Amino acid sequence: MKSLNKLMYFLLITFSVSGARDLQGDDECNQAGGADAGADGTRKLQTTCPTPAISTGEKEVWEPLSSSERSYVSGLLEQQLILVSSDNPFLNDDVLGVTLEEPNKAETLAYLDSGGPLPCRFARATVYYGSLGYIMEYLVGPLPFPNFSTPADTDVNITAVRQPNEIPLPALPLAGSQYSALASIISGFLNVAEVDSLLNQAFGSSSTMSWTTHEFGTARNRTNVVPVSWYRRFSLVDNILSHPLPLEVMVEFDPYTDSSQWRVHSIVFQHQFFPEVSDFVNAIASGSVNIRVLPTFTENPFWQTLEKRASLRPNNCDPPATNVEPGARYTMVGGRVSWLGWNFHVTNRPRTATALHDVSFMGERIAYELSLQELQAVYTGYVPSMANKFLYDTNFYFGSTNRQLVAGVDCPKGATIFGNACVFEHDKGGPIWRKDGGRAWYAGAKGTHLVVRAIFEVGNYDYLVEFKFGLDGQIDIGFGATGQLFMSPYDAIEEPFGTRVQEEALANLHAHYGGFKVDLDILGINNCVEKESVVFKTRTEIPGADNQPAWNVPAKNLAVERQMVTNETDARVRVDNMAPVQWKVVSCTEKNQWGYLKGYEIVHPNTPLAIYDEAFPGYQAYHTVFAQRKESEPYISTQFDSMTRGEPYVPITGTGVDAISNGESLDNQDIVAWVGLGFYHIPRAEDNPVTNTVLGHFSIRPFNYYDENPSLDVGQTVRYRSSVVQNDIPEGGCTVSV
Repeated sequence: MKSLNKLMYFLLITFSVSGARDLQGDDECNQAGGADAGADGTRKLQTTCPTPAISTGEKEVWEPLSSSERSYVSGLLEQQLILVSSDNPFLNDDVLGVTLEEPNKAETLAYLDSGGPLPCRFARATVYYGSLGYIMEYLVGPLPFPNFSTPADTDVNITAVRQPNEIPLPALPLAGSQYSALASIISGFLNVAEVDSLLNQAFGSSSTMSWTTHEFGTARNRTNVVPVSWYRRFSLVDNILSHPLPLEVMVEFDPYTDSSQWRVHSIVFQHQFFPEVSDFVNAIASGSVNIRVLPTFTENPFWQTLEKRASLRPNNCDPPATNVEPGARYTMVGGRVSWLGWNFHVTNRPRTATALHDVSFMGERIAYELSLQELQAVYTGYVPSMANKFLYDTNFYFGSTNRQLVAGVDCPKGATIFGNACVFEHDKGGPIWRKDGGRAWYAGAKGTHLVVRAIFEVGNYDYLVEFKFGLDGQIDIGFGATGQLFMSPYDAIEEPFGTRVQEEALANLHAHYGGFKVDLDILGINNCVEKESVVFKTRTEIPGADNQPAWNVPAKNLAVERQMVTNETDARVRVDNMAPVQWKVVSCTEKNQWGYLKGYEIVHPNTPLAIYDEAFPGYQAYHTVFAQRKESEPYISTQFDSMTRGEPYVPITGTGVDAISNGESLDNQDIVAWVGLGFYHIPRAEDNPVTNTVLGHFSIRPFNYYDENPSLDVGQTVRYRSSVVQNDIPEGGCTVSV
């Protein structure tokens, strides 16, 4: 099919596989109002979809696509979209990714709460059209699950959710075959006789060099230029990143021209710059290149590994075992977890990893969704490879990596381990609350958490994602990082950009950011936003205190100002410790016994924000952004955002703080809080060869949701009434070890 005809075909791509009926016709699913999608990906309410041959309950709602479902969708797209094959990997058409489209919330709640029909399963597929020069996304479904023995019995619709040319080809990182196409260009540079001789002289042997690209954040939407740098390769070294070589080049390529026109330029050798390869070669020939011969390292020197070191510590044996009884007080059936009043569903998404849904406490839903959205690392440096490095780790689909966790290290022994995650009950080692009444009485409750922890390996870092459930209705949510540092070849000119940690290497300054989606439902989906500010005012400025008699009181006092925030623009939060404010999602009408709106507060630890000029998605620029929840805005970022960074940053349609928070009403709306955590990492010598785990959390906690402390009913409460405390017996029906 000619490209022009194919383009017209895409404009009319909404069709049904069985009978190829247009969705605007008499399609039963569309008449029910559910299968069609607009350009923003919005799906209307669905009431009719394939009936599963074997019902497995709620697992089908949020469970990621099975390998059979992904294969089915890929095969269907390859058959129906007439994909073009080319010897040039940049001009190939290919299905690059198939993930579950989040089910419609209204449909899901109707199914969970009211016995409504099971929501249809849809897949979101990414198709790379090298032949046309852009990327498309499609919704495919309803999928015939749970098996595919008779898919022809069901109409499966393929619906375009992007416009042609909306997403350019460089919005995705290079694929394996595309790396191979670049390899010949890089080999040609290395095989220039003068270059090869110089590298052997400076580095010992060019055969021990490995190269890698640094394409992320290099704004390939403007030019197809990719930085390439080299590392010294050792067969037994645990961290090749610890041996950067002072050599970088830029590879410029145009997928629509013959590869013979692709070229290497902008060579940086030992911090000396040469615009073209010819300039570099001429400088070598004339002897004007300053050459410093790097020291020769022995194969696998001990300090490059993570092997256990010899120790002078006394009693340096294995620590006491920390065991938990699996499921002693919690149950886990499929993805559904229950523990002491808590109930929720946990799943793992291929792109954004850990997500919790339908989170309830003491029989009332608190949140529809609590999920990781993005992990980002932003680097700095003198050389191009580090100065341009903006890593959106969801680009790596780290949720799909399956690394077995190690019991006793990653999670306590006895924890329930499933894939990259585990569930266990954790002893806090202290009271959740206590009060000593002198020698007359004592009361306290042992503190425990239920922990959901997931660990994912993403390149040089391993990330931990945690959800900790408390006995008092509070949830702590956060992420941590541990791993190995990106490094640049050491030179005095690099000093402002990091810390020297080896003779020949500097670890680069960088920042970590994590973005989370907090979809709270406080006594229903329609809620309001309330903020309470602590102010210091004169008595005459405080309502009710201005007519106070002339008592012996200070002229100024602390006071609470309560205010409903009704507009998204006013609900972009930057925490200021000198102006304390508490932000809550509350019921717009339901109050507790004392007259306050029932709600949940988002408690933020005031972690660092982005201090650079470009406007990134909300989790770097703000601590919290409150916005209307929309089916067309399921994520804070997409897999395309890191590669389409413009001047300034321009996210793909429907993501980013300006798209999600654009001045709409927050009065009696379904509200999502987009929460960001971040920290800057100035490397230190102790971070080499591996960094210790750094964890950061924010919390959601009940605020006037109850009439009293909700943890007073737990069985692990201890209470004594006696002048001799140690001889007393705890009151209540539970035996508590103290």
